[in-house]
Amino acid sequence: MAIELVTDEILAKTTKRGHEILDLVAGKHLKVEASPDGSEILDAVVPEGKNWHVTVSIYIEETDA
Repeated sequence: MAIELVTDEILAKTTKRGHEILDLVAGKHLKVEASPDGSEILDAVVPEGKNWHVTVSIYIEETDA
């Protein structure tokens, strides 16, 4: 009887993560864009008479193309 091999493929990846805390006052923009075409993901403005305490978090999984 011959041995049959079973293949398991494991995706190699690198993860990157970070966060930043920002205090924004009325009239300030919080903007997120993707380069190089500048496609807009978020463009929010702090309303008059308001302040924002913002936590921005990012998590990236990097794999080979």
